[in-house]
Amino acid sequence: MRFRYRAFGKPNPIAEPGFNVIKPRTSKYIWHFVEVVIRCEGEKGFHNANFFDVSAFPSHRLWVNGGSKPEDEKMQASLDLLWQGDPKNPEFVVPRGNR
Repeated sequence: MRFRYRAFGKPNPIAEPGFNVIKPRTSKYIWHFVEVVIRCEGEKGFHNANFFDVSAFPSHRLWVNGGSKPEDEKMQASLDLLWQGDPKNPEFVVPRGNR
């Protein structure tokens, strides 16, 4: 079985004017998107993150079974990417790798 989820958030509205003083922006939401695969073998259950996509800012760390997966850690990119909107939805920060 596979399931996917996307979580996103934006700064407190009180902080947003500070961002706009630097430069007006449409990309207010940082986000991550994860696909998880769940399977059973006999009476044991297993799960693993199959896909992990993130906004270019901030850093992201994936935790599976109580531990982080260093190979999936996404280090924070340049702060100016907060002002680059995703071409598919400008309210969201551009995805990592689409710069």
